[in-house]
Amino acid sequence: MKLTGAGQEFFKYAEQGLATLNLGEKLIMQKSDLATGEIAIGCPSHLTHFI
Repeated sequence: MKLTGAGQEFFKYAEQGLATLNLGEKLIMQKSDLATGEIAIGCPSHLTHFI
């Protein structure tokens, strides 16, 4: 199979688009990994008087 000139030009953009989507998916998967992320710990102010 051989692409036309327009097909070759379109293919470059389609390839870049798919690479961007794959990167976005990878980043989302990393953020949902339990090994990474943020944890917020709160403490009522009256408890700190005893520590």
